[in-house]
Amino acid sequence: MPKRSTPSPSPPASCGRRRRVAATPSISICGRATLNEPELAPIGRRGSAPGGPVFDEPWHAEVLAVANVLIRGGLFSSGGWAAALGEALRAAEARHDPDTQDTYHRAALAALEGLVAARSPETGRALAGRLEDRRRAYLDTPHGRPVLLSAGRIAIP
Repeated sequence: MPKRSTPSPSPPASCGRRRRVAATPSISICGRATLNEPELAPIGRRGSAPGGPVFDEPWHAEVLAVANVLIRGGLFSSGGWAAALGEALRAAEARHDPDTQDTYHRAALAALEGLVAARSPETGRALAGRLEDRRRAYLDTPHGRPVLLSAGRIAIP
């Protein structure tokens, strides 16, 4: 029967007292899972050119920061976030949206709004109301003036 071990390049000890090598304790793993499924980590910081901005627009950073806070707060998991973001990106691709940072962050915003509405319906309704207030304020603000949420509720002279 052939040997099933690799020969050692070191010569066997030829002098001195033989030392007893302690056995390494081990447990039987038969029938047990030896690896755990890793927990998905919270969202990390994106890389950028040295010295340059990480995000094209401030709201791009805010979308991902809010998602990270909600993941850490337990509203949804990072796996749920990844799935929702992937779905939103596939929808953008199906609409033939351009492959830009803005498209990515609009998909991230859509995913975030969808998760918040699904996990916290009351917050989702309040968010929808604020978005409508913002839309009205934008439309009711004269050109060259700052957009204020109050502009959607009252007329600006």
